[in-house]
Amino acid sequence: IADGQQDSYDNLCTFLLSMYCFEFDNHCTCFAFKDKNNIIFGRNSDFLVELEKLYMNCLYNLDNVYSFNGNTTAFVEIEDGINEYGLSVGLTFVYPTIIKAGFNAGLLVRYLLEKCKNTNEAIQTLKQIPIASQQTLTIADNTGNITVVECNAKNVEVIKEKDNFVIATNEFNSENMKKYNNYNVDNWRAEERYNVGYNALIANKNNFSFDLAKDILSGRYGFMCQYDRKTNADTVWSVIYDIKNKKVYRVEGNPSRKKLKEDLRLKLCIDENKYQRFTDFRKKVLDASIEEINQSSEIYVTYEARRVGRSIGSIYFHISENKNNKVELKENQISDVITQEQIDKMTKMVNANLTGRDISVIR
Repeated sequence: IADGQQDSYDNLCTFLLSMYCFEFDNHCTCFAFKDKNNIIFGRNSDFLVELEKLYMNCLYNLDNVYSFNGNTTAFVEIEDGINEYGLSVGLTFVYPTIIKAGFNAGLLVRYLLEKCKNTNEAIQTLKQIPIASQQTLTIADNTGNITVVECNAKNVEVIKEKDNFVIATNEFNSENMKKYNNYNVDNWRAEERYNVGYNALIANKNNFSFDLAKDILSGRYGFMCQYDRKTNADTVWSVIYDIKNKKVYRVEGNPSRKKLKEDLRLKLCIDENKYQRFTDFRKKVLDASIEEINQSSEIYVTYEARRVGRSIGSIYFHISENKNNKVELKENQISDVITQEQIDKMTKMVNANLTGRDISVIR
């Protein structure tokens, strides 16, 4: 990473390891609930309007760690995500009153997603590694084991679900951790957001559903994301992880103004051993994803599986215009889709990096 950023390793570590250990204008709401039909994890990430363009959604598939889909405004650190085993983790930052060397909030989330298969493994990991910043971590897995961990450099407090749900905002709520709250800082109405979410979940504890999570995050039950952008505050993204069905629904922006959409890329975050036969992978992942793309986007995708001997050695994707789903854009809408600066950058990248072989692969 340091080489890619053309900077020194020491500078990169200084940047990554100090993040979240100082006052940070990142204020979030996180909850999880379950019943016999659902295991749902929801999170709003509230941040400064002037920095919302730093938001990224990333699909990581690295060697020797678990693959995951995650969201962040913190470079390679992660603020919420779900991994290939269905473990979901999300942070809410708490203003630090004590600081020591160790993992900060964004590194903690990423480490848990890369190293842990379930909630119990995540809790044990948090009790073993050094922690630098103050935060809550909402954790849920595909067995329905959901919890909130309130932690800092001194303590790790595990709060088990009650009434089949947990919720966290930007302050500690357990008796053992409340003494670490700093009530003199602006926590963006953390207590109000907590109460709104808690009361909505209590009132609907016999009617948990995806729609309930969506309604809570979009502010249907009270203040949650209804910020005045003129104050430089807003919800940068909102996400719902349907853990039982391994689906991700995300909106890039405020959920009270924009609609959630499914992110199909999670189907690529799979345990390699699960699809040892290409026919299974093709049926359950490849064909299903391409069918969704062709039905709902402006591109049309086909593919060709090429053999090396008796095995599939490569897959060639062919991409063309989907005339059935073509969307006509008005002139004043073009700038919302792509800017001339972005076009120039992409053109430069293509001219500099693509070879004849590359062009033959992607048509």
